[in-house]
Amino acid sequence: MKRRHDLQMAVAGLIRPLLSPDVLFCIDREEPFEADHLPAINLSRLSDSVKEAAAQGGMVQQRRQLMLSLDLYAEGESRYALLDVIEGDIYRALLTLGDACLGQGETIMIGGAEFDQETLLAVVCATRIPITIDYTITL
Repeated sequence: MKRRHDLQMAVAGLIRPLLSPDVLFCIDREEPFEADHLPAINLSRLSDSVKEAAAQGGMVQQRRQLMLSLDLYAEGESRYALLDVIEGDIYRALLTLGDACLGQGETIMIGGAEFDQETLLAVVCATRIPITIDYTITL
């Protein structure tokens, strides 16, 4: 559905300007990151579910939740400090804009960052930041 893609691109548009040129930014990247790709961020779409549906004069209106994930990757001694800075900038950009950030009344919620240290590459630090967008569509 085009609406999901539009929302994902809107979030990407908010995040991309925050990043320095040396941070690789990807959308729905599936292949693993190599050391020379880092630091990197991958904005992935996880799921989209219907929260509620109602009939409105012959049309159906659905409240939906789009789940996105911001996956941050870095390596080296200073990787945690680098990811903390990127994470803080992302939180400020998305949360300070409130409901109007995507221009259509959607609400963005950001979950706490989760660190994944269970990878084969122990030198790479991966952080996942879950993003939920509540939005409404009319069918």
